[in-house]
Amino acid sequence: ARMAGFAYIINAARLQTAVAVDAGFKPAVPAAILKRRCAEMGRAVINDAVDIHAGKAALQGPRNYLAACYEGIPAAVSAGGDLMPRNAAIFRQGALRCHPYLSRAARLAADADEARAAAEFDEVWFGHLGFACANGARGFAHALSASWAVKAPPGSLLRRYYQHGGRFSGALMFASDLALFTLRGSLPRREMIVARLGDLLSDLYLLSMVLKQFADAGNRREDVPLAGWACQHLLHRCQQTMLGLIDNLPNRLFALALRWTVFPLGPRFKPPADRLHSKVAKLFSADTEIRRRFFDGLFPADSDANAIGKLNALLRQADIMDILRKELRQAIAAGRLPEQAGAERIDAARQAGIISGDEADKLREFEEQVAEIMRVDEFPFASFRRDGSGAGSVSGMAPAADAAMEPFVELAPDDAPHDAFNDIIDNNREDDRERG
Repeated sequence: ARMAGFAYIINAARLQTAVAVDAGFKPAVPAAILKRRCAEMGRAVINDAVDIHAGKAALQGPRNYLAACYEGIPAAVSAGGDLMPRNAAIFRQGALRCHPYLSRAARLAADADEARAAAEFDEVWFGHLGFACANGARGFAHALSASWAVKAPPGSLLRRYYQHGGRFSGALMFASDLALFTLRGSLPRREMIVARLGDLLSDLYLLSMVLKQFADAGNRREDVPLAGWACQHLLHRCQQTMLGLIDNLPNRLFALALRWTVFPLGPRFKPPADRLHSKVAKLFSADTEIRRRFFDGLFPADSDANAIGKLNALLRQADIMDILRKELRQAIAAGRLPEQAGAERIDAARQAGIISGDEADKLREFEEQVAEIMRVDEFPFASFRRDGSGAGSVSGMAPAADAAMEPFVELAPDDAPHDAFNDIIDNNREDDRERG
């Protein structure tokens, strides 16, 4: 479920931000958000995939289609996960570009006409103060009403998430102004606080992208579990980040005021429940409509070189094959079929008249394809020899597998690594005796 939810968030942010670029805009702050958060979520998705595949993802060979993705994650994280985009680009540039008064105050500070700047600065200052107080009052009212007072598009199946997102948007504006008023010039140097404000802005942007993508897709009811999982995850992150910001503000009086304003009834947002996890997992464990739409844009061909295409082809047959498997299990439970597995069980079921010959052939082919897609790469022992004498091809594999093993062949004579290892052990023993 987490893999599907993160992929939905990444895809929604990618598509909606690309629309802005296509329209001629230069979304610098959204680009920084995607650069960091997509790398972060992509790493989590790949790690989950490796955990699920276990040994199949650990042994590098022709069947390991995750190795290249896993090896490429450090490059993506190093480009998108450093502190500079997180702190500087996301919050500092975002606050300066989006805040209705900060950009005006910055221009007045650089104005050569001091008299005119001083006169206009009073207007900006009191406007900023009133803006912050209004945001605080509005945020308190929204929190006290559990976001029901926030306007949301009528008829949307995700209406409550629109309301909660609007509530946290006001809370972010109030928290930003409070940090600016209390920390003033020291705020840029407090990177952890700036980072938390940037994380809040990032999560709210991703939430808005998820809601926009859901609306553009037609407000489909079958998409609600997946979009709801994404929204609940992002809202829970917003809550935990806000709590971390409150706990670390140096001025504890203002921190207490922020807590009572944003969470007067206490933190109420929870991560996605187990039941929702199960719903999302079921959507992607079968050949569903949402799963087919989710793979739009990917190469769909069912071939040995395309693992996703092979898996999708098997899923299209899974429902029919599950019915046949259920018949076999019921026959075994009733004593009409002996306890057997694999091809022997299928042959016995055909001989007993439980399934037809055509059904038996289809079921056998299906199980062979399932076993093939689950099979882990294996190589003959001769392929690992270091003296170059390991002739022969990999059992049951394409000749390309031998080429994959070439870097491991002819590195050194057989005894060289073993002798070097023994020398290290003997030297350590001698050192231990001298110390003893």
